[in-house]
Amino acid sequence: MSNQIPDPYSQYQPYQEPQNSPYPADQAPSTSPYPPSEPVPAVPYQQPQYQEASYTNAPYGAPAQGLYMPQSPYGYPQQPMPQNDQGSGQALAGLVLSIISMIAWLFPLAGVPLAILGIIFSALGRRSFSRKTMATVGLVLSIIALVLALGNAALGAYLVYQQLSGY
Repeated sequence: MSNQIPDPYSQYQPYQEPQNSPYPADQAPSTSPYPPSEPVPAVPYQQPQYQEASYTNAPYGAPAQGLYMPQSPYGYPQQPMPQNDQGSGQALAGLVLSIISMIAWLFPLAGVPLAILGIIFSALGRRSFSRKTMATVGLVLSIIALVLALGNAALGAYLVYQQLSGY
């Protein structure tokens, strides 16, 4: 006796077309997985006719009168861009002065005035819409530099006092 396991798939036969089809031979449904193609038109494709452009006397970039501004996506109203961004130069000046004062705090005569100027320019630069973060970073760095410069000046004055008094 053999220990062969019978093949469970041997009873199935591959798919075969039915012999008696309900369709006539020329009208059988397509076995293609793609949809039927569209018939090709007898007239070749023509480019659509363009309308004549209407020119106005409006300068470039200005909308013609009577036209509305285009709608933004999702129905939200468009926000106008600020025309005059006041304070952007002051924000940049405050950041540059604060970076310089972070180095110059070691010299109290140079560090304190640079830190104060950095605080002033950074505070004025916070009015800028596009460079508000830059002005805030400059303000924080200038305050840190001012504290370090004043601490260095106080330590220097204390050491000079100690030296002069003979302790």
